[in-house]
Amino acid sequence: MAVPIQTPPQPSYSEKALRQMEHERQLFEDEKFTSWGIIWTLFAFKMGTIGIILYMMRNATGDQKTEATAYLVSTSAIWIFVPIVALSGFVMWRLRLRNARKKAQQLRQSEFSAIHARDLAPLTEEEKMRLRQIPQLPVDER
Repeated sequence: MAVPIQTPPQPSYSEKALRQMEHERQLFEDEKFTSWGIIWTLFAFKMGTIGIILYMMRNATGDQKTEATAYLVSTSAIWIFVPIVALSGFVMWRLRLRNARKKAQQLRQSEFSAIHARDLAPLTEEEKMRLRQIPQLPVDER
């Protein structure tokens, strides 16, 4: 007695392409996470080094403190920009999101708010005269 072997059907071209695209997207996300992890690790080590230097110069004389401060400023100035650049995109996105939500809320309010007669300023005599000069349609044509 023979036992039939069932093999799953081969995936179609579109299924293969979809799997490949999903795999590439996942790689891209992993690479982004890894690169930011490296940058933040370097930043943490740099801040640790600065902390060690500051700790070591606590008993230094005036000239030694000046030299150490100059060394810290000259070697660490670029690292001030790392958190600024890293956080600026997120901050700008949040500001734009807040502005967009505020604008959407204003549009929603203006769309669903009713204008009452008490909200309008009274018409001037000139505006009343201009309204009287507009030709009126007969009642049956309205």
